[in-house]
Amino acid sequence: MSAKRPELGAPCPCGGGAYEACCARFHLAPDLGAAALTDPRELVRARYAAFVLGELPFVRATESRDRPQIRALDPRVRYKGLTLLDADLAGQRVLFAVDVLARGVDASFVELSSFAVEERLVYVAGILLRKKLGERVARTIAEHERLAR
Repeated sequence: MSAKRPELGAPCPCGGGAYEACCARFHLAPDLGAAALTDPRELVRARYAAFVLGELPFVRATESRDRPQIRALDPRVRYKGLTLLDADLAGQRVLFAVDVLARGVDASFVELSSFAVEERLVYVAGILLRKKLGERVARTIAEHERLAR
């Protein structure tokens, strides 16, 4: 069940243009949409938009079968923005920052996500670092890995 699909012409939460021309094509048919994604950067954007909009079926369709299944998305979480920072496409890793408030408390983070191809490209795991809302963070995967140690 979708919590809050944008109206026609509304911007996509991922920042990639109008929702219907951006992430809607993936969210409307989660299994088919997930199968169409081959670029980890695009998958990060589509998953971010799915978290924002409450598109749980898409989030589940893009998780590795080896991960515990997400049971629900918290409607009290308010996503404020996504910034793609760096990508290692050969290693299928993406570094990104998310500004987010959870129950009114800053829960912003930077994540280095790893992806793999099972039947399709899926999210495998992430290395998280906390950050403050709006704070400047590591801009490269190498910087992030140094800070995460």
